[in-house]
Amino acid sequence: MSKVDRRNSQYEDEREGLKAFQYRIKKDKKKESNVPNRKLFYKKGFLPDTIDNLDIEGSGYLNYISLRDYLQVTYGNLEASKFLKNSINRVSYELNDTGSKQSIRIYFKKDVGQLPTVLDAFLYDMRQGEYVEHVSMSGELRSKTNFTTLDITTAYQRIAQALQEDEYVKFAAFEYVKIQDKVFLNNIFLYPPYPKGLGFGPDANEYLKGLRFSQIWRYKRYRKSRFSRRFHRFFFNIQRFFLVTKGFTAKRAELWLYKLAVDKEMTKGEPGFRIAKRQGYSLSTAKRLGINMENCNDYISEKDYYRLVPINLKYQKWIATLPTMYYVFKPFRDYMAKFYYHIMVRDGEALILPYGDQQRTDDYYTQIKELLDAKGSFTVVNIYGKRIMDFHSKYGEYFAGNRKVDFIYIWKYLTKGKQEMVIVETKDDAYSRSKVTLRKPSNLYLYIYNRNGQGAHNGGGRLKIYNNLGYYTSYAVDGNGHCMVDGREQMVDKWDEIQSLIERIGRHVPQLEFFGMELELREDSIEIKNMANHPEYITDHRFSKEVVQFLKEKTKEKTSFYGSAGNAADRGASTGKRRFKHRFAQMFYPKGLVPYISVTWPRDILKDLFTNKDCSLSRKKWAYKHGFLSYRLDQYGITPDNWENYISDFEYKWIRHINPYYKTWMEDKITLKYIANRYNQYFPGYYYHVICKNGEMNIIPLMDCPEQYGRKLEDIISLVKDKKVMAFKPDEGSHGDGFFRCDYKDEKFYINYEEATEQDIIDRLSKNDSAYIITEYIQMHPQLKEIYSGSVNTIRMIVFKRDGIHPEIGNTYIRIGTSMTGTIDNISAGGMFATIDPETGRYGHARIFLDGDIRDCDHHPDTGTLIEGTIPNWELTKKLVLDIASEIQELEWFGFDLAVTENGIKIPEINRSPDYPKMEKYTRPVIDYLLYKLDCKKQRYGYNRRPNHTLVHLPYRTPKEK
Repeated sequence: MSKVDRRNSQYEDEREGLKAFQYRIKKDKKKESNVPNRKLFYKKGFLPDTIDNLDIEGSGYLNYISLRDYLQVTYGNLEASKFLKNSINRVSYELNDTGSKQSIRIYFKKDVGQLPTVLDAFLYDMRQGEYVEHVSMSGELRSKTNFTTLDITTAYQRIAQALQEDEYVKFAAFEYVKIQDKVFLNNIFLYPPYPKGLGFGPDANEYLKGLRFSQIWRYKRYRKSRFSRRFHRFFFNIQRFFLVTKGFTAKRAELWLYKLAVDKEMTKGEPGFRIAKRQGYSLSTAKRLGINMENCNDYISEKDYYRLVPINLKYQKWIATLPTMYYVFKPFRDYMAKFYYHIMVRDGEALILPYGDQQRTDDYYTQIKELLDAKGSFTVVNIYGKRIMDFHSKYGEYFAGNRKVDFIYIWKYLTKGKQEMVIVETKDDAYSRSKVTLRKPSNLYLYIYNRNGQGAHNGGGRLKIYNNLGYYTSYAVDGNGHCMVDGREQMVDKWDEIQSLIERIGRHVPQLEFFGMELELREDSIEIKNMANHPEYITDHRFSKEVVQFLKEKTKEKTSFYGSAGNAADRGASTGKRRFKHRFAQMFYPKGLVPYISVTWPRDILKDLFTNKDCSLSRKKWAYKHGFLSYRLDQYGITPDNWENYISDFEYKWIRHINPYYKTWMEDKITLKYIANRYNQYFPGYYYHVICKNGEMNIIPLMDCPEQYGRKLEDIISLVKDKKVMAFKPDEGSHGDGFFRCDYKDEKFYINYEEATEQDIIDRLSKNDSAYIITEYIQMHPQLKEIYSGSVNTIRMIVFKRDGIHPEIGNTYIRIGTSMTGTIDNISAGGMFATIDPETGRYGHARIFLDGDIRDCDHHPDTGTLIEGTIPNWELTKKLVLDIASEIQELEWFGFDLAVTENGIKIPEINRSPDYPKMEKYTRPVIDYLLYKLDCKKQRYGYNRRPNHTLVHLPYRTPKEK
């Protein structure tokens, strides 16, 4: 079933709920009672007797979920309800009594893998069929009931044990009666009834309205009619485009527009909608926070909050996934649940990667079984930290949640290869097989801001305190850790330790300017449950003044930048180009091609067509038809008989990116430094990160910066004088673009060997929208420096993992700069390269790239040195490269750039997706690996069974025999 069909099926269920409401209206109209404003009740989604004393004339009804919306929520939840009784089979379900006078109806909500939380409870008169009153879950039960707090606690624990691991049930209601001092489960509601006459409390209303919000959201995005979808999408894209020109990301612009559309539907055309929209709020948020024309400037508007994404720019990836957090936040692992295994999906199969104390083995079945037996339990979460399932072991028996299974079931669940998962330590005080207590620890959510890396500050947040019934009370926490609990001001537990933790994290990752951090406060420890780049907008209380001020400053910066017509036009043009490339790839290329590559293939063909004059036109046509550029034919000796033994240029573009999401680790040099921090000594020293954006310069000292240097330009100049020579590298990029070397000699500065001034250095760093990493300048081994000393002559080493685990070295060659390349060794700019034997380290057969041609050149054109010899420290170099590739478990395809020094090696960078080399030939093992990845990707898109028929298509290969 397609995504649209699935949404339409849910929409049909919601329509059944709407029909049920219309049926109730018909019955209500037959009553003879004279109710004023009856039609107004119907319009707002209520019946006149749904809730007593409802302020239907004003906006009071917005605090409640209407009966109409409630019915649509419960009917739309039918699929989950079908599984409810199966879940309750493990709970005593003794009778369906109608003789009792009173019962208690308890309404629960539940997330996957979490204990149910009590939303609301009511005393119900079974003889009159009426809801009598709300039952307090936060204190003692009222005396006039025949129930005690212990009765409800016991009943809750039985339900909680059964529902904790159920992945279907999200909302349910249960009825309990008390007969002869014993509590019985009397009824389970597939469609939990609406508490007529009373209505739900605030927490339940908020949750249920959120479910209805999600329903409307889905339908707005996936409309029933194809014409309707396309018609609305056209105008929607126009609105989104204008928001993008003002600084929104395309995704956040889309989310904001959908939020407004859903809010309009939820508020039933309330008059204040347009006013709230002009001020940058949805009406429901404005009503909840009490925002009006007079006080709106005291808040950060929802629209501006959406527009600030991504506030952490490219460094948002550091807290985007648990595996990334595992590496980046290594010093803080004691505050996290232990990581045991990362289970990735590779080529349609599960790939198990051990973490921490777990060892690599060929028998993970036995190792994971022994781990579960030793620990008693572990938790499976997705890479974003959402809990999926708990597995337990007790007295040789295994449980998936509370369901008894065998270990084969657990193994199949983990290795089904459908979803990426992480196995972590179970640190949940809520789980107890003894049924003594099921209390959750207090949950603290904080907003952290770090203006320009000057130091992390606590912006306050909210504290949730749970009782034994899973019922929580939320309290606002200020930046000093104070909160009002039951009318008394008190300090959050372990506040000093929390403050110290925040300050340390701020020093460790100063590039993160704003994020949310969820903590669980246990009796003996603090646990970091999760971190979020852009926490959800607060609707139950306002942001602290400090956070509002910080966010307004960031909003002002963004507004000033995108406020000019030129920047807005550039933003719109950039978005248009991306959309064009995306559509171009969809129309003319096979599925799976990265969109930005779609325009590079025609460009490469045109360049090849007019440069390689030694190849005939007919041979070129044959080459292009089979995906090759013409110069590859002579380079590899490709003929019509053997071409299937090689990977073509177009196929190489199509299989990009071989590495999964975690290729982003290699996109900037700071992240790489964190990921491979175990081998920190083999990377250049990182001193400063200089970011210039919107005319403001932000200077952040990095991990290797000496303590005596501060955050001013004068400190950078002083460091250059102290080190004598330093490298200034763009934070992102390749091919040496933007790199410059800075020397200080004889009280003079030199940039790329040309005399300069301090102001010249400052001008380069102050260029708007630039980001530089100031690092140690690598000093080459004298043997390599003798060939050419004007640049750092680096070794490119191709490393791949055929099985996804064990790295192998493929091609190796050394790149050598010339007077044409300056301080870099870029081959396409007139540089040289020489082949290296991976086994012995012998290099020779040097060539140079001139005027688009590859020419033999045994001696360096500038120094006259013979380019031939053995790479120093070769065995050490190979071992270190393999160790580092093995350490970065999530990636399998690397292009290492290495600089050999007197004491070993330095690694300037690691490429996530090395280019198809123009001069060096891939070795047979590398080609076989690439052909294997090509076959795997073809299977994923079905091209192994039926060739694609797009205008630009993959060359047809003879199917291999199985």
